[in-house]
Amino acid sequence: MEELQNVVDTTDQYVSLNNYYRKLNISKIPKVSLSGESIKNTKLITNRKELLRLMCKDGVVAELGVANGEYTSSILNINRPKKLHLIDIWQSERYGENLYINVCEKFKNEQIKGQLEIHRKLSTEAVNDFPDKYFDWIYIDTTHCYNNTKSELELYASKIKDDGVIAGHDYSMGNWGEQLKYGVIEAVHEFCEEFDWRIKYITMDLAESQSFVICRK
Repeated sequence: MEELQNVVDTTDQYVSLNNYYRKLNISKIPKVSLSGESIKNTKLITNRKELLRLMCKDGVVAELGVANGEYTSSILNINRPKKLHLIDIWQSERYGENLYINVCEKFKNEQIKGQLEIHRKLSTEAVNDFPDKYFDWIYIDTTHCYNNTKSELELYASKIKDDGVIAGHDYSMGNWGEQLKYGVIEAVHEFCEEFDWRIKYITMDLAESQSFVICRK
């Protein structure tokens, strides 16, 4: 009985400590309010597949964070990009070597045709592979944390054509089942206010996190 109580006490201590550090990390994320101009013409759309139907066709595109390539297939089928760059490190326990091998095999024909190119790098490093004003649009679905999303937005902004857009996934407060706080909303709002961009679309997905699309004002 004493051993069981020790386990309970240790678990309670772990939960308390985990909650403390989670709240501490959340408190460090800046909270920037959007101006009216940043959401003046924002439109709500049903889901991120419908979002693709609103994005340009036959363009130059990048997907940051590829995982198993499920959304990649949707981009290829719906948007038929002239060139699609897949950027992912494939180095975590969840998204590792096996997924990388599967993606290479899955899109082998597109690579042979020159329609698709894989960059096995961190998104913040791969940005140096591209010239300014190169992309018609990009889609960000990487770590979902504030610092990384902020860096991606700032680094890739100059790589987007003047009439291009930046889109991304997990525009939500977090994954509460896993007790994870995301920082995408905060990073997007801060970026829009600081660099004079606006929110063009937000999706209303029920089964997954919302997506966003931003463009220059």
